Parts: sequence; structure tokens; C-alpha cells
Amino acid sequence: MKEKHQMGGEARGKNVLEEEQKESVAASFLAQLNDPLIFILFIAAAISFLLKEFGDMAIILAVVFVNAVIGVIQEGKAKRALEALKEMTSPHAIIREGMHIREIPAVDLIPGDVVVLEAGCQVPADLKITMAANLKIEESALTGESVPVSKNTTDKNIAYMSTNVTYGRGEGVVMAIGMDTEIGKIARMLRDAKTEP
Repeated sequence: MKEKHQMGGEARGKNVLEEEQKESVAASFLAQLNDPLIFILFIAAAISFLLKEFGDMAIILAVVFVNAVIGVIQEGKAKRALEALKEMTSPHAIIREGMHIREIPAVDLIPGDVVVLEAGCQVPADLKITMAANLKIEESALTGESVPVSKNTTDKNIAYMSTNVTYGRGEGVVMAIGMDTEIGKIARMLRDAKTEP
């Protein structure tokens, strides 16, 4: 079964949130300047310089500089939010294989695995609940709700990655891993968010 997880993980991808390529502050600052509107402002500053309107030129260049600094700060906040999401994910999972229960690294989970949920554990992937005994899961990381949500096998039958089991026990089949989970979709939106001028 261990081989199944290794082969399946390679075929479908790992159960992790993708990391954004890290770039230096200087590269991020220069990327902020790579915009048609900024080029127009540079042309306006050059024209102001040729017309000896040094005050206008200074104001235009100051606006460009402030815009780039704000863009770098916003990108930094988005990267920190993405790192916080990654830290919320569980490092391990307890799975059922037939009559056997064992612990595996959560990154090796694949769709179709049966995950055992108990009070105090973190949900390692998006799961369809197949068995629930007084199961309650705290979903404030996703929904902001402060009260744990009761889960069952009928209407409230989805457990989301990075949420915490607060009461009861249950089992669920892995439906989505990594960037395909709900928390992964949030991470993708944070990663792909563009800074508006």
C-alpha cells in the first residue's frame, strides 16, 4: 500500500500547497515599474524635464516611486498570508486500509484514501464524510464561524483541509488534495492576485 501512495502521489501531485517563486525586494520593485501606465508617467517626467518643469517632474517621479513601494508592500502581505495558510496544514494523516489503520505523511494522501478523524486532529485534505459519530469540526479558518459545525453523512458531509476536529469521531474519503482543496483555491487566489495601480 505504501507503493500505491508513492506512485499515486507522483501521478496526481502531492497534497501540499504550492509555493510561490521567491523574488528579491529589488526584483519585486522593478516588476511594479513594468506597466504601460508607468511608462507613460516616465515619458511625462522626461517631457517635464525638457521643458524645465522640475517641480512637475519631481511630483511625477514621486508618484511612480510611492506606487511601486505600495505594490511591493501589498505583494509582501499576500505572500505572508500564503505562508500562514501553508503552516495551517496537517503534517500527518491516519488512514484506514481494510481492517488496518496507520499513520502516513499527509503529503502522501491521494484521492480515494479513507481518513480516520478523531477529536484533536486536523483534517488533512478535503473529505466526503462516510461515517460520523457526534462529529464536530471547527471551520473558522475558512468560514469565520466561531462555533464548531456538526458533520454527518447526509447534508453536512464535507470536511475541509486545515479545519480541526473538536468533538466525536468519523471517517471520510479524500476528494481533493493540495491546490484542488478549498484552502488550496484560496492560496491560488492569494498567489495570483495582481496589484492594481
